Amino acid sequence: MHRVSSTAARVGRSRSSLAQTGIAAVHATQALFFFAALATGLLLFAPALRVALVSGYSESIRGLHRWSGRGQVLLALAIAALWIRIGLAASVSRKRGDGLRRAWRVFHISFVAAAAIGFAATGIVMSSPGSYSLAVLDYSLATHLWLTYLSCAVVLAHVCRAVFFSYRRQRIRTYAAREEADAVLRKAV
Repeated sequence: MHRVSSTAARVGRSRSSLAQTGIAAVHATQALFFFAALATGLLLFAPALRVALVSGYSESIRGLHRWSGRGQVLLALAIAALWIRIGLAASVSRKRGDGLRRAWRVFHISFVAAAAIGFAATGIVMSSPGSYSLAVLDYSLATHLWLTYLSCAVVLAHVCRAVFFSYRRQRIRTYAAREEADAVLRKAV
């Protein structure tokens, strides 16, 4: 009976590991699209920079911004959906004391999904200016900019969190390995 439960646990871990690897790959791709959209958006928004770097306005910059933005939005929604699915599947086996991590994940998923929808909506409005009033266009541009600022702040917090928790996980692994080695030595003596 013990062998069956340990096999089931290994299969569960390998599925979880595969899901985590898939999310990491999609996440890295989404980050590339985000930074491409950020760079091209900066060129579109700052004419002096655009003139200095690419000799003025370029339709290809606008096209690249639209396509990288679309890719970023679709991948962000895909990541949010995957995290929600994994979160629902893992909700039965959650450990206590994981509240801060769970709170960050819920905030992050909610923000990514809301920002993706906001970017898509404002992008649609700004890409067809003849269909909307000047007030709607101005509101869309302002919303798009604020979503960009907030997204940059969340990305920065995300990177800081990843660096901190990577260091913390390494310390925990080192401590656990040391404890295990001490236990083996105590048994031997």
